[in-house]
Amino acid sequence: MELQYAVALIVAAIISTIVAMIAWQRRNSVGAKSLFILMSAAMVWSLTYAIRWIAHNEAAQLIWLDATYFGVVVAPTAFLILALEITDKVHILTSLVRIGLAIIPTLTIFILWTDPWHGLFYNGMRTGDAILNGGIWFWIFIVYTYIILLLASSLIIQKTIRDKQFFQVQAGLLLTGMVLPWLGNIISMLGFSPFPGLDMTPFLFTASGILFMFALFRFGFLDIAPIAHFRLMEGLLDGVIVLDKANRIVDYNPAAQRILNLSTAVIGRTLQQACNQIPDLNVLDQNIHAEKSEIQIRHDDMRDFEVRTLALLDKNNQPTGKLVTLHDISEYRQSQEQIQRSEEQYRLLFDNAVESILVVQDRKIVFCNPITSELTGYPLEEIINESFVKFIYPEDIPMVVENYRKRVEGESLPGRYQFRLVRKDLSFRWVEASGIRIDWEGELATLHFLMDVTERKKAEIALEFRSTHDILTGLYNRQYFEQEIERLQNSRRQPISILVMDMNGLKKINDTQGHAVGDEQLRVAAREIRKAFRPDDIVARIGGDEFVILLPETDTTTTIKVVERVKEVIHDFNQLNPEHNPISFAIGFATSESTPNLSDVLRNADRDMYIQKAIHYAVK
Repeated sequence: MELQYAVALIVAAIISTIVAMIAWQRRNSVGAKSLFILMSAAMVWSLTYAIRWIAHNEAAQLIWLDATYFGVVVAPTAFLILALEITDKVHILTSLVRIGLAIIPTLTIFILWTDPWHGLFYNGMRTGDAILNGGIWFWIFIVYTYIILLLASSLIIQKTIRDKQFFQVQAGLLLTGMVLPWLGNIISMLGFSPFPGLDMTPFLFTASGILFMFALFRFGFLDIAPIAHFRLMEGLLDGVIVLDKANRIVDYNPAAQRILNLSTAVIGRTLQQACNQIPDLNVLDQNIHAEKSEIQIRHDDMRDFEVRTLALLDKNNQPTGKLVTLHDISEYRQSQEQIQRSEEQYRLLFDNAVESILVVQDRKIVFCNPITSELTGYPLEEIINESFVKFIYPEDIPMVVENYRKRVEGESLPGRYQFRLVRKDLSFRWVEASGIRIDWEGELATLHFLMDVTERKKAEIALEFRSTHDILTGLYNRQYFEQEIERLQNSRRQPISILVMDMNGLKKINDTQGHAVGDEQLRVAAREIRKAFRPDDIVARIGGDEFVILLPETDTTTTIKVVERVKEVIHDFNQLNPEHNPISFAIGFATSESTPNLSDVLRNADRDMYIQKAIHYAVK
């Protein structure tokens, strides 16, 4: 049995070492360093205890039995410190407390190794099997250990009870990890162990460490790190909350704290836990993939807020959390409630509203205001009793019909959403829609508000285009090109080639024929060279007469062929358009086969272009 015990203890020591190494690799995480110390102590305990079982004489057994206490005295204290860090009470560990925690373990080691002179530890019972019994100081240390474990366990129990709605799996792991050492030590001390003479405690300390490792690292118990590069502005009236992908609160601004009565204790909790007086917030989980969604919630001070959620995505376009904003819409809500009070108020608002307002019943429009006619281009008589689907842009019909179904059935859906409305002349307008369920002539119906946002939508599209494109040529601009350089730097689309093309003679055209002709020369040249590249190649104008092209997954041989194709395109244009100023370029290129740094590739391509220009290697 001695050999079997030793092998089992060595395995436990190896496992403890592995867990300690994992904890050390994650040492910047909360709790990791304490877990490292705990597992190191368990490793020393298990290893020395294993050697005791294979020692051939009692003197050696006694030495290695005493050596186990270098791990034994450290483990309970490390356990307590780990619990304090997990429960965010590490501030309790003042210098004085740390010294106090070290007194009993230090005295235990001293008394243990001087026991032959005073007998305080073994009380004359110092044998190779004495690990489970001893004298007065042995029992003082046992009581101390149980007190430490009791304190640690109570901290974890309080934490898991307080956060039980969120930390279900983690709570089970932590509580089990706390119970195991107690269980093993009690079984061993009472003599109920199925393994005669073997102290099971080091095995169960190792098991506890494994459970803590999973709770801390695998399930992200304390992984509440910044998710968005977000500065909270003190003067912002709208509430702003940052959530991680598990809907835990990472940060919030003062406005959100005021609106939702938040405290610092909510950090790490889900939004629903922090704001359980607002059950409608659970619909946020259904809208994580939406670019923008809105719902209305009622706060306990009877103010109404519009909640918008924006998915935060990582570099792989995977959701890492949410950005939640709360905007006071009490006045807007009050106006909607007034609409429901009487048919007379309906009519008054219908006739004078600047938004399109319509009532839909059984998917048919049964009432609408005059502005709806202006929005759709249809006279009112051609709108009434028609299915609302008739006026929806075909690609948007499934989304609008589904939202209508949800509204009729009382399901949660975004407070506002956008779609395209088809006019009678077959043009379309962008509208932003919201709605509520109402009673219309004794039957269920829905009241809808449509705001024309076409111009805003056009402005957004134009703004987005201007931010990434060169206005003169329609090609990508320098800013977008530099972003793509950075994005592709570590991508798998290697090798990457870069072409630098400098237009010849543009200055002469500007000086002799005017800048308008020069601008037209650039536009035509941009249009023609774009024909020579693949749809996913990045063709950009980065200077007055300078163009750069990014060619992913293109080696040197293929790039040479691309250059020849550019020459052919330009040559064909010049041949077919003799009346036009000839287009001519100096072309240089380089690939990432020679250097992985794309900035260096760009410089090499630029240098090659100037060499070609110097030796008159220009495309005519």
